[in-house]
Amino acid sequence: MTRQIECDDDALAKVSSFVLSLTDLCNIQCTYCFEGKDPDRLSHHQSFSRLVDTICRAAGLRSSPLVVSFYGGEPLLAYRTVVSMVEALEGRAEPARFRFRIATNGMLLSPAVQGFLVEHGFGIQVSVDGPPDVIDVHRKDHRGRGTAVGLAPLLARVREFPDIMARLTVTPDTARHFARSLAYLIDNGFDCPARPIKFDFDYGAAWQPAALQELEASCEVAADLLSRHYQALGTANIKRSAPRRSSRWTGFS
Repeated sequence: MTRQIECDDDALAKVSSFVLSLTDLCNIQCTYCFEGKDPDRLSHHQSFSRLVDTICRAAGLRSSPLVVSFYGGEPLLAYRTVVSMVEALEGRAEPARFRFRIATNGMLLSPAVQGFLVEHGFGIQVSVDGPPDVIDVHRKDHRGRGTAVGLAPLLARVREFPDIMARLTVTPDTARHFARSLAYLIDNGFDCPARPIKFDFDYGAAWQPAALQELEASCEVAADLLSRHYQALGTANIKRSAPRRSSRWTGFS
């Protein structure tokens, strides 16, 4: 879905963020994924330059930075488009006028990509459901193999990032591991406000009473863990996310 990008200045002045959905394609095949399979929809889009114009106009009407977020599918499959958009925007306006964000599964977040994202001040959201055995329950490649091994290099570098967030999805099959997953993420660097954890639930799944009971028991353990973590840190860096939407778009919000 592509929203109309033409807009007058009065309307643009009310825009606080643009959400750019680069592609519905993904390099893995999570069982709880809601995305479709449309190809790259922006890199060769005839309105690319008009989109850059509109975003720059909106940034010029704000006193605070304009948020520009890149989503997918897996947006790093369209990494060249990410680079082109960032360079185009920063070539037209002061870089300080923008705040870039990206949501990724982390599999393609190499040191080279990391360098570009960090250089341009990206806030990064990476999907990671817990320790390797929990990740591999739902996050599989296109041959049905777990992806935890492919994510391991990124997790080893988490503390190198100035702004990265773990996104943990809890399903009926992983509910009993909720507290263990939080502990794993904390131990692997998601342990401060610059590297927070957000979790949500698979709202589309059939939650049977047994799974809900397992979740309740794990939440009790998690509450104790988080209380101790909060006391040590002095601030909360773990929270529940808003429910996921079922669509993405190229446009503005």
